[in-house]
Amino acid sequence: MDSKELLALLDLKGEAIPAAAASTLITAGETLLHAHAHASATALAVDAWGLRRGRDLLAESERLRATATDEFAAADFFCAAFDPEPRLLKGCAEPLRHTFLAQLLETPAYRVLHAATRLDDTASAEYRLRVFVP
Repeated sequence: MDSKELLALLDLKGEAIPAAAASTLITAGETLLHAHAHASATALAVDAWGLRRGRDLLAESERLRATATDEFAAADFFCAAFDPEPRLLKGCAEPLRHTFLAQLLETPAYRVLHAATRLDDTASAEYRLRVFVP
């Protein structure tokens, strides 16, 4: 099976992440920052499958859509939760999301939880039950 057959089997187009248009935003220090035209739409290195998962999550969740989250943010957070080794990119079209994820990936609590549940559905389910079920 070659890569084209695999992409077709997974219903993926094999296209790169679209580059975000240049934008301006104001940070807490009132400094203007310009996002580069080549900035990634995601803050993490997300493959085509992760991007598709972000789209699927958005389509499946009315609650997620109500937060005005886009498919790239959904893909980033899915990757942060489930990718065995999430990798932060140098830049993102959404600097606030990039900063948040950079800080999240460095917190001790995230590192411990991520290591304890890495590639272990049972451990992940047990954690969700302890934390989210009263």
